[in-house]
Amino acid sequence: MQTVRRSGFTLLELILSLMLTAVVAGLVGSLVQLYLINQNTGREQVKQAQLARAILNMIAEDIRTTVRYQPFDSSGLSEILSGGQGGGGQAAGAAGGATGGQAAGGAPSPFGADAMSGTASPTSGMATGNSGMASVAMLPPGIYGSESSIEIDISKLPRPDEYYATEGDISTGTLGDMPSDIKTVNYYVQAPRPDGVQDPLGGLTVLGAGVETTSLGPGGLVRRSLDRAITQYAYEQASTDSLLRTGELVATEVISIEFQYFDGTMWQLQWDSSVQGLPKVIKITIALQRESKARTNPMEPGTLMSSITPETMREFGIDIYSVNAIIPGAHLLTAPQASGSGTSSMGF
Repeated sequence: MQTVRRSGFTLLELILSLMLTAVVAGLVGSLVQLYLINQNTGREQVKQAQLARAILNMIAEDIRTTVRYQPFDSSGLSEILSGGQGGGGQAAGAAGGATGGQAAGGAPSPFGADAMSGTASPTSGMATGNSGMASVAMLPPGIYGSESSIEIDISKLPRPDEYYATEGDISTGTLGDMPSDIKTVNYYVQAPRPDGVQDPLGGLTVLGAGVETTSLGPGGLVRRSLDRAITQYAYEQASTDSLLRTGELVATEVISIEFQYFDGTMWQLQWDSSVQGLPKVIKITIALQRESKARTNPMEPGTLMSSITPETMREFGIDIYSVNAIIPGAHLLTAPQASGSGTSSMGF
């Protein structure tokens, strides 16, 4: 009787093939997982870079539209009048100089004839009365900033929604606004606080995200844009709490911001346009924390840029972006203390 032999795999061959299949499947899974991680990381970096570019462009655009204030110089008109009319012309020239650039009492004023009457002007925000003392409301338009915040008086075409006045909210302590050709814009990073600028979308949570709300409130980059007269009046009335509650939370991802001011020879960390005029260049630097790190190891906003070290950047996943904003025509304007006739002498 002839035996029929059947071909097949032995048990050892089956075990080896299964082990080889498992190894190949593990390698393929690791490569796919690595690809997805790199893809998510790249997408997060691109998203953050786009956000940083939008923020820096917004701040730089406001800086480039700052008001280029220059007091009225009546010396030429006074010389013409005095030369053509003798003594009567001198008196008229002196009166014209006082009207154009000086307040009653002979003190120079950057607000023109409104300062003579001692009353408040809706465009200057000047306080009632002639005290002879320079106040915050008497400061000329320009740029006033520190290392971590900046205040800019801008003049540009408003958006359609800015043609309507908005009322303040007594319950929250926010200030209202009104249509104006000159706005005062502030930028600063708000630390988490219960009485600061609130996020209108802060009450919305993503299902399953595990986001916990705190009583401190949100933190991040704040932009406040108000009519200059309203802002100056709030400073004059010491309503700083209302100013801190008013504004718009632009980006909660920003944990720090820094401004540096170039006067033509060196960089400075403080700027006062009433004394220094306008800076030539302003360097804006912002620090953003990556979303993936913010979920596991969040860093509190409001940290000074000088305290962020390379070790801190690696630990908390922080990226730093910067841009230089050049103010057109700033080099053509002289600083107030270097100007001649008709320049206001302002102080704090």
